[in-house]
Amino acid sequence: SVLNEKKQVRVEDTLQIKGHKNIFVVGDLNDLAEEKTAQSAEKQAELAVKNVYALGQGKKFPRLQATGDNKIA
Repeated sequence: SVLNEKKQVRVEDTLQIKGHKNIFVVGDLNDLAEEKTAQSAEKQAELAVKNVYALGQGKKFPRLQATGDNKIA
């Protein structure tokens, strides 16, 4: 299943749904262990845009970089 026990979507550190390379999930819906804030969602959205572009160009995806306090760097 793409959902965890909390009904959140399981994602890779590229924000892709596990097992679905063409689908990205950002914000409160994903299962990342970080604060669910607008600021986190905005940073995730920026990464998702980069990864959608990389997907279209056949390039390597940037990955999520988390800091020690469970926030995106």
